[in-house]
Amino acid sequence: MDKNVAILIIFFNKLSQTIECIESFLPSKQKIYILNNASEENSWRKLQLKFKNIPSVFFFNSEENLGPARGRNLLIGKTTEDWIFLVDNDIRIKQKNNWKEIFDQEISIKPEASIFCPSLFNLHENAYSKPHEFVKVENKVTMQESANVITNYFPCCGAIVRKDIFKEYGLLDEKLFAFEDYEFAIRALCSSLGQLTVYPLPQIELIHDHQFQKNAIDKKTIRERYDENKIKESMDRVMAKHDIVFDHDWEWWTKKQINDMTKNPFMKKMKGHLKKALGR
Repeated sequence: MDKNVAILIIFFNKLSQTIECIESFLPSKQKIYILNNASEENSWRKLQLKFKNIPSVFFFNSEENLGPARGRNLLIGKTTEDWIFLVDNDIRIKQKNNWKEIFDQEISIKPEASIFCPSLFNLHENAYSKPHEFVKVENKVTMQESANVITNYFPCCGAIVRKDIFKEYGLLDEKLFAFEDYEFAIRALCSSLGQLTVYPLPQIELIHDHQFQKNAIDKKTIRERYDENKIKESMDRVMAKHDIVFDHDWEWWTKKQINDMTKNPFMKKMKGHLKKALGR
């Protein structure tokens, strides 16, 4: 069963990684939809120039940063395909030449499925992401590692989704700066339609690289992407919207992302050795 899949990528600087991401999907000959989300002008020009002669690559531009939810919704609205592949621009696909065939085979086995999660290998952690699920008890929601292979949550950084799912449950919440995929799963969990059914697709592997950013523009990008005030506002909105208590250690997670991607790893290592030598 051959189903066309639209690859959706939001470009917010990190030019070299975005190029790697796009190039990894080109061999599949599926359409690639790219939104420039107010990137630095020169980087945006270079990206368009790099792929200007590739007929399967389509560019869209926003002069303001729409954020991940509004940006993805805009791209979803531009697609004509039944399926969409949501990926972050610091991800590349390992099975460049045959992931589409693997997906087609899986659809023929599970024609009822609407959401698939490829395996996600995090280079920065040297480990695969574990499947997670949301559990609701009264008004308290928790996110935990799933004991089941089928879960009720998919990360927007790497999932293949039937577009009709956004007609059933609605688009991503555009008022969110972060946690839009959390909110989508919680929305389903709290709705009369019932929770999402997300199937694993380990035969397809995505490589996620939160690498150290060397130039000032990309460092600024990271600080904007992990702005603590905006992330807190998003978390507060998720809880208020669904009248829930949701305990999540996002502050630690946010600080770690900024530290890993903007602080010189060599200097961090040297400081660690110095503290150890001084007994601190």
